[in-house]
Amino acid sequence: MERAKVIWERLGLPPLKPQSPWHGYDLGYWPDELERQARMAAASDYFALGRETGNRRRSDVVMNTPVERDDKD
Repeated sequence: MERAKVIWERLGLPPLKPQSPWHGYDLGYWPDELERQARMAAASDYFALGRETGNRRRSDVVMNTPVERDDKD
C-alpha cells in the first residue's frame, strides 16, 4: 500500500485520507469451517482446499440449488 500511495501522489491525485483498516475485526457470524478454509487459503494451501471442496461436490444436485442451512454453529 505504501508503494501505491507514492504512485498516487506522483500522479498528482487528491490527497488520501487514510482511515482505520477494514480488516481484523469481527463482521458477524463466521462458521468454524469457513474460518478453517480462510486460514488454509491464507497459508497458500489452495490445492488441499480445492481437493476438499471437490470431494463435497454432488452430482445429484443442480448447480446453484438453494440449500436450507442450520446456522447454529
